[in-house]
Amino acid sequence: MAGPSISVVMTTWNAERHVAEAVRSIQAQTLADWELVVVDDGSTDKTVDLLAGFAAADPRIRLLRIPRCGRIASLNHGFRAARAPLIANLDADDVSLPHRLEASVAALAAHPDWALVGAGVVPLIDEAGKVLGQRVRPTEPEAVRRALAHSMCLFHSSVTYRRTAWEEAGGFDESLAILEDYDLWVRLAARHPIANLPEALGLKRRHAGQSFDAGHWSNRGYRTRARILGRYFRSVRHDPRVLARAAAYQVMGPRLRLAWIRLTGRDPLELRLQEQGL
Repeated sequence: MAGPSISVVMTTWNAERHVAEAVRSIQAQTLADWELVVVDDGSTDKTVDLLAGFAAADPRIRLLRIPRCGRIASLNHGFRAARAPLIANLDADDVSLPHRLEASVAALAAHPDWALVGAGVVPLIDEAGKVLGQRVRPTEPEAVRRALAHSMCLFHSSVTYRRTAWEEAGGFDESLAILEDYDLWVRLAARHPIANLPEALGLKRRHAGQSFDAGHWSNRGYRTRARILGRYFRSVRHDPRVLARAAAYQVMGPRLRLAWIRLTGRDPLELRLQEQGL
């Protein structure tokens, strides 16, 4: 029997508040030929019960339970278990728009050299689903490739990867503690075009206590960015400004970054969200 045309991988850990909405957003896709591979990373709340109910009712949903090992190892586990030639990621607190999978499959079919495709428009929502604002990202491959030198210019919950490109790159780097998606995009950009569609494909949730986003604003997050930018300089684009940016991240701290945003006015949305504790 032929497998699905696209796999969606979701990792979960104590995600009972939002995981049902995330799963339903995949069930509501205009493209029906999908599988959802959910890797539960040792949840202790009601997440597994909720997911087991979905899996029992919908054979396209596969629940894989593993001992607690962290997000990055869980992602690799899910990608390896996926059966389709295309693999999409969805975080358990985000939402895919109904046309996401159909649009991504069509884009990758039309551009066989692309390693991945994401969304150029990213609406942000709060705990209750209220829209907080939106981010706009570059779309064309060369613009995305340049933008990786200074920003995470893709939204991981909108990205669909070619399995062959993901495998060729070696998957997500488990030696990292954070920013594994950014690191993978840099490694893929060194070999293939990567792009965003000029539209929204999903909704990114921002809420208090969100450990993953909070990690971006930590000393560990800044040092990891410096490491990734070093890789970008070596393998993608030999621009001395990239090394200068990497050096800045080596000494960056959360207060310094906020001060820099206030001074430059470059990211008023992020400043507002940080001031609201989101």
